[in-house]
Amino acid sequence: MIQLLDHSNAPTGDASSSSSSSTAALLEDRRRELELQAMEAQQQAKATAGAEAAAKLAARQQLEAKERAEAEAVAAKQRLELEKRKAETMAKQKVLDAKRKEAAEAEAAAARAAEKEGQEAQLK
Repeated sequence: MIQLLDHSNAPTGDASSSSSSSTAALLEDRRRELELQAMEAQQQAKATAGAEAAAKLAARQQLEAKERAEAEAVAAKQRLELEKRKAETMAKQKVLDAKRKEAAEAEAAAARAAEKEGQEAQLK
């Protein structure tokens, strides 16, 4: 038995052609949309990477600033300690100088007294 196919619902050449072109247009639109999404995702990834790099840089700079501040504080403390020791040494030196001067004056006074006694003894 031969069966006849009903072609009444089958697309004609023109309908098939327009259907193909609309499918191609839809596929092209979808391809463009996906390309845009890919570019946006790439830009977002770059922005995120840039933000991460900036955050790392800021953190490193902050750490370096903290380390410099700590080093400067240590250096300032050392300078202060040095100035303190210098002032103490100068004060001790002044005391020693005053004692030497006092001893020299006492020695000179004793020498003058001895000379005066010697002169008085010669006069008698």
